[in-house]
Amino acid sequence: MIRMIIQLRPDQQTRLRAIARKENRSMAELVRRGVDSIIEQEDPSGERKRRALAISGMFSGGTTDMSINHDKYAWDEELESIRAYDQAKEFGDEAIPFDQAVKEIEGWEAPCPPSED
Repeated sequence: MIRMIIQLRPDQQTRLRAIARKENRSMAELVRRGVDSIIEQEDPSGERKRRALAISGMFSGGTTDMSINHDKYAWDEELESIRAYDQAKEFGDEAIPFDQAVKEIEGWEAPCPPSED
């Protein structure tokens, strides 16, 4: 570890010392934890990276080249959506924007099954 000299206001030192006693830790350890917290806030991707690594390999979609061809797969889905929209308009069906369809689906409630009286 690298030794550093820091300056604290008297009230900061008093509160830090009280917390250190309460948690049975050194003041230096609490300062290091505070620095770690600031670094984590500045680089939140560290947490996202840890989460991603934790679930890596847990799911399988059958596609073995997703990391190489992810743009192609995403574009293919977009093209499929565009084709479906165009086809609906061509056949006179009501063509609505995707966002509107999602809102309608999310607001939809399944009908209650008939009672068995």
